[in-house]
Amino acid sequence: GERFAVVFLDPPYDSVRALPTLSRLAEGDCLAPAAVVVLQHPTKAMPPESPGVLALWKHRRFGETTLTFFRTPA
Repeated sequence: GERFAVVFLDPPYDSVRALPTLSRLAEGDCLAPAAVVVLQHPTKAMPPESPGVLALWKHRRFGETTLTFFRTPA
């Protein structure tokens, strides 16, 4: 019954292991309103822009690594 306000996904580099987790989070039942999900991934492998209830908020690029921030509706 717990809901998370902040989730940070930091999978092994060059891995697609975070995508099933991102899909599960995108269902929304474990996220609080206005939750933030941060996904670390290779810059060349961008995730979907709006999976499920998650909406793209912003990107921060650090060379070959990018942090993509998603938010849930308030």
